[in-house]
Amino acid sequence: MGGAASKNVRTEHFSLEDLLTADDSVDMRKATIIIWKNRHRPEVISELADLLSEYSDQKTVFEGIEFYLPQLAHMIIHLEVDWPTAALEQFVLIVCQHSLHFALQLHFILVGAMEDYQVEGSDGRRTVHGNQRYYRRCAKLLQNVHRCVVYGAPRVRHLEDLYRSGKLSKTELEELGIAERRFQAAQILDPTEITVGGKEHSVMEGQLAYKRHLRRSCCHSKGWKLRWFKIQDRVLYCYNSKDCGRLHRAVPLEAAVVAVVDHPRHEHYFEVSPAATGGAACVYMLKAETKEEMEQWVNQLKAQSMAPTFLQKGEEHMLYPAEFGRYQFFKSQRDFINRLTDISEEMRFLDRGIRTRALKERLPDVKIPPAAYLPLCQSTEPWCRILGLLPEEARAFSTKERCPCLVLFEVEKDMQVDVANYLHQRYGALDADGETPPSLRLSASQGGGGLEMANANGGSGETLPRKAAEDAQAGAITDSRAKGPAPSTFATIFSSISYHSSSQTGASSATDTDTQDADANGNHVPTSITSVQSISSLGPSSKQHGQEAPLCLGPLVDREDEDLGDVQAGEGAQAQRRLSLPSIGMRASASGRTNPSLWRVSRPNIAQELRKIPAEFRAALRKRRMPSMHSARGEGKEIGGGALAGLGGSTRGGGGGGLMSMGSKIEAALGLSMRSSMEGEGGRRESDFEDPNKIVPCYGEVWVQKRNRLREKTSFTEAVAAGRWDLQAVIVKSHDDVRQEVFIMELISFYEEVFRLAGLAIWLRSYKIISTGNSTGLIAFLTDAISFDGLKKSSDYPGTLRGHFEKIYGGSGSPEFKAAQQNFAQSLAGYSLLSYLLFFKDRHNGNIMIDKKGHVIHIDFGFVLGVRPGGRFSFERAPFKLTAEMLEILDGPDSALFSYYKELMVQGFKTAHAHAETVICLMEIMSFQSKFPCFVKVGPAQAIAAFKARLCYGQTLSDAQIIRIVDGLVARSYDACGTRWYDKFQLWTNGIMP
Repeated sequence: MGGAASKNVRTEHFSLEDLLTADDSVDMRKATIIIWKNRHRPEVISELADLLSEYSDQKTVFEGIEFYLPQLAHMIIHLEVDWPTAALEQFVLIVCQHSLHFALQLHFILVGAMEDYQVEGSDGRRTVHGNQRYYRRCAKLLQNVHRCVVYGAPRVRHLEDLYRSGKLSKTELEELGIAERRFQAAQILDPTEITVGGKEHSVMEGQLAYKRHLRRSCCHSKGWKLRWFKIQDRVLYCYNSKDCGRLHRAVPLEAAVVAVVDHPRHEHYFEVSPAATGGAACVYMLKAETKEEMEQWVNQLKAQSMAPTFLQKGEEHMLYPAEFGRYQFFKSQRDFINRLTDISEEMRFLDRGIRTRALKERLPDVKIPPAAYLPLCQSTEPWCRILGLLPEEARAFSTKERCPCLVLFEVEKDMQVDVANYLHQRYGALDADGETPPSLRLSASQGGGGLEMANANGGSGETLPRKAAEDAQAGAITDSRAKGPAPSTFATIFSSISYHSSSQTGASSATDTDTQDADANGNHVPTSITSVQSISSLGPSSKQHGQEAPLCLGPLVDREDEDLGDVQAGEGAQAQRRLSLPSIGMRASASGRTNPSLWRVSRPNIAQELRKIPAEFRAALRKRRMPSMHSARGEGKEIGGGALAGLGGSTRGGGGGGLMSMGSKIEAALGLSMRSSMEGEGGRRESDFEDPNKIVPCYGEVWVQKRNRLREKTSFTEAVAAGRWDLQAVIVKSHDDVRQEVFIMELISFYEEVFRLAGLAIWLRSYKIISTGNSTGLIAFLTDAISFDGLKKSSDYPGTLRGHFEKIYGGSGSPEFKAAQQNFAQSLAGYSLLSYLLFFKDRHNGNIMIDKKGHVIHIDFGFVLGVRPGGRFSFERAPFKLTAEMLEILDGPDSALFSYYKELMVQGFKTAHAHAETVICLMEIMSFQSKFPCFVKVGPAQAIAAFKARLCYGQTLSDAQIIRIVDGLVARSYDACGTRWYDKFQLWTNGIMP
């Protein structure tokens, strides 16, 4: 929260007993709550982060980490900046090494935060939320994430080779793998590991004269000012004095243009033009005292602007192919997504009548990089690689302020491998021959117990026994790293591997890019890495290699005609091995073992882990309670795993006898179940809702039919023949901060899972939203659904919703009609309840959709948690939208179906009341230093207090009280006057049908 959050903070003790689930996994929901409630106890956070790192390779734990990533990132940015440790940052860096997809999501979150906290905008004016502490924090975090991406965990792939050859067990592979990732994260966080010629690197800083090429008045010219400049974290900071007091400017240096200009009046003059704010108006004009000083600044700035792009032709920097492959993948994927959002922004400035045509003309120019995919997924979901765009199927939606664009993609879907494992197998630490780089190989001569070191010439050296490696570890770890969580025992065999160049570093200038030596075959070999390039490297050190590590994009898994972009192999480089897509995750070794999954199968030794935890935190685990938690349906199945591991079906606030007896009467009268069904929607087959003669006129082309039509026309016949061709759609948005919608969708997903685990038949539709900045984002497209507004504007609409149901699903007595009625009641109950609890407003018929099965779906959550259009004068005073024609579908207010709808709301309210603590905690985290409109306009304390009041938090409610609450909400909402007037207002102003 804001300032109110720091007062009267509840501090709860660390409870490992509650943290572990029945299957000895970690409940990330409870872990997130514990981190927040113990935010003023960094020592507790450090111990918890250390424990979470050990479990991070369990699939269910990883899914929970991804689900709560917005909260974890928010706390790392805003809380850990004041902590004496970087435990949470080290934890997420370990997770980034597990999954490039996770790193990409974190990258987008950090970019949005940097845009929030930059001290000036692209127009040169100071921003409202500018904050130099948080800006620098985000810049440093972003750089560390990029280091993790490029350098990864290089020895993991060789460990996997040892596993496939039968020289390591699966348990040893898992333990050594997590130890390697922990060690890499510690290396990245330790600034003393970034060295120049064996010496600790110091940030360049000094005084320069500067002025901007931005004039706010045509009558006054800009004057030169003396300011103190500092290069750090790939940002050029401009302070008012040497003591780094007030921050005036912060110039991102990635891809910035740095040029020495021959000025007619000023000597030693150069310019910096940041790419992030593009445009001549943002050019920074700088002037040094001497030529030597100018050259030093220019060299340093150029080096920073090229990092991590330090593999351009003619540069001295070289990486292993896999490292370059990860960098190239990450950068091209980021640029691909940014290009889509840029197109959406370009459409915004065109006339509405030509937007769709212009969109179709621009999309063919979008370059699809190798291994491109839509990041609207989880790391554990099946891998879907983009094959091509479908410009003719694109559409631009016209609104007053922005232009969301619908874009369709042809993809190749592989159900045999998930996103994280695919990217790991493709971009693992392999050299050009598909082998682990020589300097990173572990010797298998002792069953993985020794370490094969590389000698100074890059060849294989002697084998270092484990005991010697442990001794080397003791002297290798610096004091600063020793302050953090101690690496596990298995990490000792990694620590003595040298990260530094095998040759002596030189002191040549970064501008001498054409200076190269030649090897025995006459091939060009880059010269030694200079101090400037070392500064710009992404990892603990820069590496120099000759012909044994040509610059190429690792093992390729794409089709033969795939464009490799600008990736060029050096002369004499060996031809790249091409792997077919099915080989990923399926290659078997001589021992018969296939590529191991990233996800841990065996569990860590709990007793061994306890020995690492201080005594004050051990007592909880000694009790070893952990009774099995059974679902409310009484099937005897344990609930566990994922984002909501440990959530049971039990509810608080009195017994359920009265509620369940009433529900049983309704079930008997309707033939419907109050419990959720695992057999589909009301027992109906998919085909029952897909009669094209009925659905197409109102809903447009059914998604299955669209997919079949486009599959017949596609040129990717191999994917079709293999049964892997599929179709995906996404809405690209710009000029719109979707981060609040990301948070609300997270809460909807939480309630959706809570209701499912409780066995309720309440239906909600969560969909993926990802923000790529503070004004751009991607939203998953809802197939086979149309807004109430679009439905009522269709030429085949019969005039009422009831008439539409009868026309599409048959008469009121048909099975299809009854199934659609049930779907409508179940979804209406879910969204009515959440509309009240989370205060959904702006509920005109353009923001409420209905799918082909009769489900109601709410979208667009710009007004939530106390914020509503018109503020205090808003028409929307009812708890939720419940119109007369909605009730008509439920057979009227006296029908059994309407009672079914209310009973679902009663059961849902009771379940939501039982899990209020989690939602309140998530709100408290995201409201701290928040930029969300729902917290900025209303106030964090007020928004959360209002939510507690709506949910009756802290009160013990009887069944009768819950029934009275729901009856009152329904009575106040049914055909409310304010709802009708708001629909009329939207019709008059925006043409949205009521």
